[in-house]
This record gives sequence, C-alpha cells and structure tokens, in this order.
Amino acid sequence: MHTNHASLAAINAAGRSQRLLSVSNERLATGYRINSGQDDAAGLQIATRLHAQNAGMKMAMRNTQNSISKLQTMDSVLEGLNRSMFRMQELATQAADASYTDADREAMQVEYDELGKQNERLVKEDLLYGENGLLTGKAANDFITRFQFGATAEESTQYQFETLYNNALDATRNTSGVNVPYQVVLPGNIIETRVTDTGAELLSSGGANAVMGRINTAINLVAQSRSELGALINRLDHTFNNLQTAVENGQASEGRFMDADFADETANATVQLMLLQSSTAMMRKSNVTPALVISLLQ
Repeated sequence: MHTNHASLAAINAAGRSQRLLSVSNERLATGYRINSGQDDAAGLQIATRLHAQNAGMKMAMRNTQNSISKLQTMDSVLEGLNRSMFRMQELATQAADASYTDADREAMQVEYDELGKQNERLVKEDLLYGENGLLTGKAANDFITRFQFGATAEESTQYQFETLYNNALDATRNTSGVNVPYQVVLPGNIIETRVTDTGAELLSSGGANAVMGRINTAINLVAQSRSELGALINRLDHTFNNLQTAVENGQASEGRFMDADFADETANATVQLMLLQSSTAMMRKSNVTPALVISLLQ
C-alpha cells in the first residue's frame, strides 16, 4: 500500500526515455550531434578548435584572392607601360631614318613626349606610390606588403616591391627627356629648378639612334618586373589551392564531431518514443495491485 514498486519503476523508465527522446529530438532539429558541453565535452573542444582554424583559413582564402587581384591589376598597368614603350620604340626607329624631314620628326617628338608623360604618371600615381596608388607606403621607399594566407601569425609573408618600383621608374626616366630637371638663374641671383616640357630625342637621326638602346633597356626592366609579379601571383595561386584543400578536409573533420547521424538519431527517437508509451501504459496498469488489496477489505 505504501510503496508501489512497479509504478516507481515505470516512472523512472518513462523519465529516462523522455530525456533520451529529448536529446534525439534536439539533434534532429539542429542537425548537430553536440549541442552543449554535456553531449561530448572532449568532442566539443576539438570541434571548436577545428572551427576556429577553418574560419581563419576561409578568410585567408579571401585575402589571397584579393592579393592576386591586386597583383594582376599591377601587372595590367605594367603591360600598358610596355605597350607604350613599344610605340616609343617604333617612333624612335622611324625618326632614325634619314628620309624624314625635321617637321616629320617634330611631330614624332610630340607623340613621344606625351607617351613619356603618361608613363611617368602611371608609375608615380597609378602603379606604386601615391594617395590612391596600388602600393601606398608610409614613405617614398616603403613598399613592403604583407600577405596573410593562414589562420596564425606565422602563416604570412612580406614582399618588398622597391626593386619593381625602381625598375618601372628608371624605365620611364630613361626613355623620355620630358620632366628632366634643369636650373635657371632669376633676377637677384635666385636659382630655380624647373623641368622640361618637351624632349629632343627624335629631332635628329643620331638622337633617335641613341634613344633606341635606352628604350630596349627600359622594356627589359618592365618585363623583369612583370615576370616578378607573375611568379608572385603563381605562388599565391598555389597557396589558394592548398588552402582550399585544407578547408575542405578541416570542415570534414569538424563535421565528424559535430554533425548528427540522422539515421541513428531517428532510430533512437523511435525506440525511446515506444519505450515512453510502454512505460506510460505500465504506470496505468501498476495501479491495479493496490486496487486488489482494497478489494480484500470489502
């Protein structure tokens, strides 16, 4: 009368089935095997570490793609610089021929000068240094760029673009007489430095012959810079491919800890639901025994 053991056993079984059913339902609802630390304490720690690594590598992939795009833009600017120098080489070769008049050479010089001005603007403003340049540094010679391609501080590299800048700048200075500094004496013996607005390379056959060699050297300097950029782009492209593989494997590893097995959890939920129903039925039948005892007193 005081202790209904069968009812207590049914209640405990029902409670246990209810708890296990809740766990299975939560896993089926969220898709995760681990929803709190009590589900798998060690697994949660490992999965959290893997998730942090994967998140860092995903961002590193974006960094690498952005860096590749930036370098490709620089390469396109240098390609334009090379094309401009090819035209300057054509003009110099044309002016070196004695069949042209002085007026013809003056027209060639005008185009040559404009190309030289454009080349200098590309290098000093668009390409490497300036307020909106691709490689803006703290000082005129600070062209160190940091590439971050991993989730830790060690997974990075620095690249110095000073040689590339100097090559491009030397190429523009050695191919045009425009913007060459010279000094003039003003009244009061004041010395002022100015730059030339026009060159004189193509105004004579000898001058055109002399500049042809400098243009070839400038073209080779720009080609060397483009080769340097191409090697760096290829390096970053391989880095991106490696990161892509690492992220794929890392996410698979994280999924082995975190992802719920839907087939297994569905089977568990079905079993616990059946046990819960059975326990409830047994609780109802366990009340029959006290009723029989009461019938003896009648």
